[in-house]
Amino acid sequence: MDSKYSLLNLSKNFKENKHLIEAYFKGQSVEGLNGDGTTIMGLGVVAFLVLFVIGLSIWIWAIVSLVKYWKVLPDWAKIIGLLALLPVLPIGGPIVTLIVVYVAKPKESANAYKFRFY
Repeated sequence: MDSKYSLLNLSKNFKENKHLIEAYFKGQSVEGLNGDGTTIMGLGVVAFLVLFVIGLSIWIWAIVSLVKYWKVLPDWAKIIGLLALLPVLPIGGPIVTLIVVYVAKPKESANAYKFRFY
């Protein structure tokens, strides 16, 4: 039986690293380590927030484009677009919805843009 996770092994590792553990709880720096790690944790939080905002923006863009072109989309595009927006599906997501919506929507002719703002 492997004693890697035994209580005896835990107490042995605690005794060997007691000075590191005490320094951590006292908020002291340890040789070879810089500070208490708040800088690295702060960068992780910032990276998470940036990725969350980007993901939420793409998801909102997909919902808005699906609603905007709902009446002109074929039924297969509506179904795929709705299913891809569900958060339980690990693959696709809002990017698949955007691709389906912009591929399946009818193209406007060049003449429609010519006199659009007049």
